[in-house]
Amino acid sequence: MKNDYLQINGQKCRIEFNWNTISNFLEDNGLELSAMDELVKMKPSQITRLIHHALKEGARLEQKEFLFSVDDVGAGLSVSDVNDILIIFQSHVNRKGTESAKKKTLFNRSR
Repeated sequence: MKNDYLQINGQKCRIEFNWNTISNFLEDNGLELSAMDELVKMKPSQITRLIHHALKEGARLEQKEFLFSVDDVGAGLSVSDVNDILIIFQSHVNRKGTESAKKKTLFNRSR
């Protein structure tokens, strides 16, 4: 599986929009799951926090410490960067036929 990365202050950081990212973002912001279907209705600060959660999850998966605050992440983003990141978000949540989709078969229960 190909991983996606961003450069933050010259540091290569993995970005990962998985269930941990989404659930942590929703819980921390008091949002319901349906909010993820309407990203365009979110405030810009919420999108920045979603990206921050995705970067923290990427660091966790790579067993690295993530030292950037939400403000640090936001300060390094342009509007076109956010657009590109939202394309990555869509590719991560819509994965089909990838290693991630294949892993889900591990959770099938036999009867």
